[in-house]
Amino acid sequence: MVVCGDSAYYSADVTAAARRAGAEMSVTVKMTKPVKDAIRRIPETAWTAIKYPHAIWDEDSGTWISAAEFAEIDFAAFPSKKTTDQVAGRLIVHRVPELNPATLARGQEALFDMWRYHGLFTTISAQTLDTVAADKMHRAHAIIE
Repeated sequence: MVVCGDSAYYSADVTAAARRAGAEMSVTVKMTKPVKDAIRRIPETAWTAIKYPHAIWDEDSGTWISAAEFAEIDFAAFPSKKTTDQVAGRLIVHRVPELNPATLARGQEALFDMWRYHGLFTTISAQTLDTVAADKMHRAHAIIE
């Protein structure tokens, strides 16, 4: 059993309740400082490029996105809580190129790639679902909703 949810369900209380019931978690993370710090620790060599078989319309950039990169890092969710309330798992991150011209510097070429990051926290082991499969399974919850 897996509890999937958007970032509104990324909380120690929800995770504890799910774990007490014997469920694994797969929940979108809020881009908090600990999450951003964890993403910064992902080495550039850890990112794996994928191409979506069907492009996805991106409202922010007004373009179709057909490529992304995925990586993951071990992550203890809810680091501000006491140690017994923290939950060990994986932070799975996908990043897509920043294509929204409103967010790019006007009149200047970028000196490096700019990305938008989206993450999820899961307690499902990598032996059960690899990085891309875990992300795909998590994103399927939106269809169910």
